[in-house]
Amino acid sequence: MVKRLEGQVAELVINANRNADAYRFFADRVIADAEDGFKGPLMGIYSGLRAAKTPWLLVAPCDSPRPAR
Repeated sequence: MVKRLEGQVAELVINANRNADAYRFFADRVIADAEDGFKGPLMGIYSGLRAAKTPWLLVAPCDSPRPAR
Protein backbone atom coordinates (compact mmCIF):
# COMPACT_ATOMS: atom_id res chain seq x y z
CA MET A 1 0.00 0.00 0.00
CA VAL A 2 2.81 2.43 0.83
CA LYS A 3 4.41 2.12 -2.62
CA ARG A 4 1.01 2.57 -4.30
CA LEU A 5 0.42 5.87 -2.51
CA GLU A 6 3.99 7.15 -2.85
CA GLY A 7 4.12 10.37 -4.85
CA GLN A 8 0.32 10.74 -4.77
CA VAL A 9 -0.10 12.07 -1.24
CA ALA A 10 1.59 14.93 0.59
CA GLU A 11 2.10 12.86 3.71
CA LEU A 12 1.42 9.28 4.78
CA VAL A 13 -0.05 9.03 8.28
CA ILE A 14 -0.82 5.77 10.03
CA ASN A 15 -3.28 5.61 12.91
CA ALA A 16 -2.14 3.02 15.47
CA ASN A 17 -2.81 2.66 19.16
CA ARG A 18 -0.24 -0.10 19.72
CA ASN A 19 3.21 -0.85 18.31
CA ALA A 20 3.69 2.65 16.91
CA ASP A 21 7.44 2.12 16.58
CA ALA A 22 6.83 -0.81 14.21
CA TYR A 23 4.77 1.42 11.88
CA ARG A 24 7.18 4.39 11.81
CA PHE A 25 9.18 2.73 9.03
CA PHE A 26 6.16 2.92 6.71
CA ALA A 27 4.80 6.41 7.37
CA ASP A 28 5.75 10.04 7.77
CA ARG A 29 3.82 10.11 11.05
CA VAL A 30 2.08 7.62 13.32
CA ILE A 31 -0.82 9.01 15.32
CA ALA A 32 -2.92 7.52 18.10
CA ASP A 33 -6.67 7.92 18.44
CA ALA A 34 -7.73 11.44 19.35
CA GLU A 35 -9.74 10.13 22.32
CA ASP A 36 -8.93 7.48 24.92
CA GLY A 37 -10.47 4.03 24.81
CA PHE A 38 -11.09 1.80 21.82
CA LYS A 39 -13.90 3.39 19.84
CA GLY A 40 -13.46 1.54 16.56
CA PRO A 41 -12.38 2.37 13.02
CA LEU A 42 -14.35 5.60 12.79
CA MET A 43 -12.21 7.03 15.59
CA GLY A 44 -9.17 6.33 13.40
CA ILE A 45 -10.73 8.29 10.54
CA TYR A 46 -11.68 11.11 12.91
CA SER A 47 -8.15 11.16 14.30
CA GLY A 48 -6.75 11.32 10.76
CA LEU A 49 -9.00 14.24 9.93
CA ARG A 50 -7.79 16.09 13.02
CA ALA A 51 -4.14 15.36 12.20
CA ALA A 52 -4.35 16.18 8.48
CA LYS A 53 -2.30 19.11 7.27
CA THR A 54 -4.09 19.27 3.90
CA PRO A 55 -7.75 19.94 3.01
CA TRP A 56 -8.17 16.36 1.66
CA LEU A 57 -7.83 13.00 3.36
CA LEU A 58 -7.54 9.59 1.70
CA VAL A 59 -8.46 6.71 4.00
CA ALA A 60 -7.06 3.28 3.11
CA PRO A 61 -7.79 0.47 5.59
CA CYS A 62 -4.89 -1.87 6.30
CA ASP A 63 -7.03 -4.95 5.68
CA SER A 64 -8.19 -3.95 2.20
CA PRO A 65 -7.18 -5.91 -0.90
CA ARG A 66 -4.25 -4.71 -2.98
CA PRO A 67 -5.25 -1.48 -4.77
CA ALA A 68 -5.37 -1.59 -8.57
CA ARG A 69 -2.59 0.03 -10.53
